[in-house]
Amino acid sequence: MIITHRRRGSVGARRQLPPGVRARPNTVGYLGPVSELTVLNPGDSLTGTPFTSSDWIGSVLVAHNVTSPVDRYLINAGVVIVEGALPTVTNCVIRPPSSADTGINVNGATGTLTITDTTVEGSYALPSTYQNQGIGGGSQRLISRRCDVSGTGDGIHAKAQPGASFDDGSLIDQCYVHDLTFIDPPDQHSDGIQIFQDATLETWMTVSNSRVDPFYSPGGLAPSSAFTAGAGPTDGLQTLWLDNNGFFTGAYHQRVELSIHNAIVTNNDYGFVNAAAGEFGLVVVTTAGSVATWTNNRDGYGNIVENPNP
Repeated sequence: MIITHRRRGSVGARRQLPPGVRARPNTVGYLGPVSELTVLNPGDSLTGTPFTSSDWIGSVLVAHNVTSPVDRYLINAGVVIVEGALPTVTNCVIRPPSSADTGINVNGATGTLTITDTTVEGSYALPSTYQNQGIGGGSQRLISRRCDVSGTGDGIHAKAQPGASFDDGSLIDQCYVHDLTFIDPPDQHSDGIQIFQDATLETWMTVSNSRVDPFYSPGGLAPSSAFTAGAGPTDGLQTLWLDNNGFFTGAYHQRVELSIHNAIVTNNDYGFVNAAAGEFGLVVVTTAGSVATWTNNRDGYGNIVENPNP
């Protein structure tokens, strides 16, 4: 790991991982002093911030037409981006209270949400409130790099995007997801990284150098999966690339389902099956032939895990 040394009190002091290194605890998210962030609480004036045209609805910052980068903010609320072009969010901490149902999410704005070096810390409260996700791209393209997500129901939601190659798709890279919690069962369950698709065209998605650590619901049952991806029977084909990730929890630690095809699954670690927590498998691939390349994927003992449905 490369460590950048900066003087005490310098703005944005952080340790940033070199490209290609898998995320792990305390290496991603916002790593500078929280005291250097501009704080926004529900009801605060938004004049002079990137959210000048936005408003508060309870504990949620409803963002309209954010035209400048959101850089170095501590937001003690959920954020929903509903209008305009999607901004870049970087070097932030987002702490939604239990009354907010999301960390940061897209619902109506268009383009690409780029979120980097940001920490999302949710707040789940029994018995009836929960947060849907820490980071959500809605139907739009999501690029999430070096983010740390904890305390929400699901970690990161993204949708694969139409295009000609992985360069056009969504990307989750060097992200760390941990300590999630949800009502489980019967109505909800946790997933660390969940990939959706609703386009009829071919879509693309990359998840690389990321880590999802074990987390358990209040009922003590295993979450659904560290990683899950698939598409409905009327959707187009989704091409998925999973490389150098650690997926260490879930009834199945990795699920690849339905309309995925030509997937590339390489250099991933799946850890151990924890039968006492309700886990019963490392990987499930439900459609024969959906994986084109499967190499160097290993369990917690270092043994090769074979493609279960070649």
